[in-house]
Amino acid sequence: MYVAEESNLIIGFIIAQTLKSEGSVMIPIDKEYISIEDLYVSPENRNKKIGEKLLNELEIYAKEKNIE
Repeated sequence: MYVAEESNLIIGFIIAQTLKSEGSVMIPIDKEYISIEDLYVSPENRNKKIGEKLLNELEIYAKEKNIE
């Protein structure tokens, strides 16, 4: 989970987990992937690219772990 904070208050978060594919059209069997369970930004903080920043942090994590 990654959080976005402003003035020590959480204004957004993303919850995701790494899973191993059981095989599908999009993801080969035994290939790790990230499943996003929730992404939230408080209404007063929307349209400030906070969600984009949270997704970017998750992408950095995936690249560090060699998850495509």
